[in-house]
Amino acid sequence: MEKKHIITISVIGIVVIVFLGLVYYINDNSGVNPPFTVVESQSMQHIDDRSELGIIDTGDMIYVQSPDKCDIVSYVDGFKTGYKTFGDYGSVIVYKRDSGNPVIHRAIVYVEKNGSNWNIESLAGFDESLWSINGTDHEYMNVSGTLYITFESDYRNYTCNINLNSLTQSGYLTLGDNNTNFDQNSGIMTNRPISKEMIKSVASTEIPWLGCLKLLVNGKEDRIEAHAPNSIEYLEISFITIILLIISLSFIFDEINVFRISKKN
Repeated sequence: MEKKHIITISVIGIVVIVFLGLVYYINDNSGVNPPFTVVESQSMQHIDDRSELGIIDTGDMIYVQSPDKCDIVSYVDGFKTGYKTFGDYGSVIVYKRDSGNPVIHRAIVYVEKNGSNWNIESLAGFDESLWSINGTDHEYMNVSGTLYITFESDYRNYTCNINLNSLTQSGYLTLGDNNTNFDQNSGIMTNRPISKEMIKSVASTEIPWLGCLKLLVNGKEDRIEAHAPNSIEYLEISFITIILLIISLSFIFDEINVFRISKKN
């Protein structure tokens, strides 16, 4: 076998091994099958009609991990420690609901049922100007009534409230970054906090715009046009850039090879 054929086969073998190793690592590190999810709604956007890097937007693809592979940090706990993901405090989770697609929203605070009352331990040390029970109290153990939490940032400023007495189980109160009402108040998961068993995965990494391909194939281009029209433009630019990069690298390698051959001669 000629030397050049041996080199070609070796290169192909290395590429295949690297690819299979990468696939194995992605799946093992994720612990979820499939390890990616495509965002179809605008509920996590920070701007209603534009996609942003680092934010979960319509048409993004998100790499997710099993809850067993990572920690879930609520918005309240993240606020206290400075831990942020996707442009705000705390973790974004993907959870199952009784019907329809899974929901990808932010975990706000964990509430634990205590008989007919509730324990909300995360509120200890949380800025008291941003929360209260029944509008005035700042007790967080063995409480009942209405919980108020205020969200203040460069993209939202409002207060959400929920009647703790209406809740049916322990779990996370959840909220989309682009929504103004807890999921447990809005009909998405009425009265049902998200228990740990209901959490399908935790959002880890944004792959911007790539999920638009799935939405286009499924005839959901109207969602892109309404909420993230710039995604298609950026996706096209990304593909063109990758193609030009591959062509450029091929040209560079060819020139190096020509130079080596001419040097030998």
